[in-house]
Amino acid sequence: MILDWEIEKLNFLTLREKNRLLKLGLKTIKDLVYYFPHRYEDFSKILPVSHLFDEKVATIHAWLTKITTKVNPRGTIFLIEAIFEDQSGKIKALWYNQPFLYQTLKKGSYYSLAGKIVQKNGEIFFSNPNFENILPQNPYPCIHTGRIIPVYSEVKGIKSKWIRKTMFNFLNQIKEKMEEFLPPFLLEKEKFLPLSEAVWQMHFPDSFLKNEEAKRRFEFEEIFLLQLRVFKAKMKLKQKKAFKIPIQLEKIKSFLQTLPFKLTKAQKKAIWEILKDTEKEHPMNRLLQGDVGSGKTIVALVCSLNAILSGYQVAMIAPTEILAKQHYENFKKFLKDFNFKIFILTSGQKESLKEITDGNFDIVIGTHALFQNKFNFKKLALVIFDEQHRFGVEQRQTFFKKSEILPHFLSMSATPIPRTLALTFYGDLDFSILDEMPKGRKKVQTFVFQQKDLKKMYKMIEEEIKNGGKVFFVCPRIEMKEKGKLVSDLRAVKEEVKKLKKFFPEIKIKMIYGKMKNDEKEKTISDFEKGKIDILVATNVIEEGIDISNATLIVIQNAERFGLSQLYQLRGRVGRGEKEGKCFLITHLPTEKSVKRMEALLNANNAFELAMKDLEIRGPGDFLSKKQTGSPDFKLASLTNLELIKKSEKEAKDILSKDPSLSSFPLLKKMVGHVKLIHLE
Repeated sequence: MILDWEIEKLNFLTLREKNRLLKLGLKTIKDLVYYFPHRYEDFSKILPVSHLFDEKVATIHAWLTKITTKVNPRGTIFLIEAIFEDQSGKIKALWYNQPFLYQTLKKGSYYSLAGKIVQKNGEIFFSNPNFENILPQNPYPCIHTGRIIPVYSEVKGIKSKWIRKTMFNFLNQIKEKMEEFLPPFLLEKEKFLPLSEAVWQMHFPDSFLKNEEAKRRFEFEEIFLLQLRVFKAKMKLKQKKAFKIPIQLEKIKSFLQTLPFKLTKAQKKAIWEILKDTEKEHPMNRLLQGDVGSGKTIVALVCSLNAILSGYQVAMIAPTEILAKQHYENFKKFLKDFNFKIFILTSGQKESLKEITDGNFDIVIGTHALFQNKFNFKKLALVIFDEQHRFGVEQRQTFFKKSEILPHFLSMSATPIPRTLALTFYGDLDFSILDEMPKGRKKVQTFVFQQKDLKKMYKMIEEEIKNGGKVFFVCPRIEMKEKGKLVSDLRAVKEEVKKLKKFFPEIKIKMIYGKMKNDEKEKTISDFEKGKIDILVATNVIEEGIDISNATLIVIQNAERFGLSQLYQLRGRVGRGEKEGKCFLITHLPTEKSVKRMEALLNANNAFELAMKDLEIRGPGDFLSKKQTGSPDFKLASLTNLELIKKSEKEAKDILSKDPSLSSFPLLKKMVGHVKLIHLE
């Protein structure tokens, strides 16, 4: 398949061109073909000079009749002035700070000239126009003028103009060799442009209408290929064998009676959905979603209890050692009446290593250390991932390579996933949703402060502490050394501690950050929980599920630098006890996007509404890249377009129902194989 060919092996590209393309991250023909422009400029209107007065942008074909320069006191050319003339009249063109053009432009040559037309003091002239040498008797084809031209994302040393010229020559070489991989019936049914035509209309459109036709094909294609990949993975998983875990209903009911709280209806429903799944002979692949504090951990614990009572093992993986320790303490506390072997394994905790290696455990809780192949899982029937987006496909597959019989797979996430995203990237998962909070949990009040409001905010913090509250103070980074106004204005953790100690000399203030030693980190959190610390200054290390019930206020510095879901997660760290929680957002250099994020946080009615807003504001690339290791790359498709997603889902399911292996569509099968998956294969 020509799209798989490596650029390095193409004879018609020079070594310099190949190296430049590699610098852009383009290694294959597919990479280059799908390197779509990020915008277009319309230079398609070709006019005689005499018709330019009422135009803002246009192209002319004219002779260069005069060229002069202006130099600065150092003798450097800072302005080139040229006169272009056709049969209808003449016009001036100015280029600023491009002295090399004086050697490029040749008096007496015929040019196609395109760009912005400026009116000043009753005359018109071109300002920094594009130009290219043409023949009077055959002025076509032009690349940079006289058409809708593509504008590409640039990197240092590689300009859009060079990419445009290279792309033009490249596509002319290979466009007739591109093989169509979408099924013929689909092209006909949806009236999609063929691949070669669609590629050309994306890069060098004949019209904006044709460009929209091409976009429509590629938007569908992106989601359609992903849907095929996702549904194939789901079908493949259903062919595998898993341990059938019987439901220990009476024992589970008895255990629930011992809890110091009542489960919500949503928790009970989620537990039942998971238990019914794990009763089956093929592996469960389920995502448990719920707001911060909605009770996901107890759901996971009850399902773990059912597996162990049935004679099986459970592994639970958390993204941080603090969170793993927290889960370990909770499991030990709630399961204290059972004689279970519960172990923890982190990079700093090796005491239980032999028992875990020998497979002598009921529950093992750990971090990435559990991915090592040396561990012997005798009857591992349930694997639980907390904050599942922090783990890549390869890491999760570790547990699926140790035995012919696979464990059931439960992911947990406090990050809400919009419906359209669930239908595309997470289509291989079944969902359980905790959409209600435990009784007595109060809504966190949110306030936005600017620099001028800080004194007022500090007084409110002081009042909070006097009333027995405890405060998280979150900064985006620590020990920053980057230059530039935006970055230098950030409150690094150490600087913030100094400032707060000056403002609150009588208040106990400590800090916690990512690279801190784990024993120091644990002691600091323990002291904060016991009331020995009033203000804990932290990086967003506290985002990952740290549960301190007496924390009542969280202050987030430079809130404009956090994503909406991050802000939501951080806000959920407070108000988990009897007292009402508060969240203070401090903004320094708010952008339009960050203002929208904070408005959404203030106004959203629930987490899923908030997630949809986050997706709209940030776009799919940013939304996924911040969340998910190894997420697919979407260039065009809108993940808010439910109609498009439903259509591609239907077509994918229809094809796979008739041809599960895609053997009738070998090129399509190959393209599907290139798509990255977020979950399991």
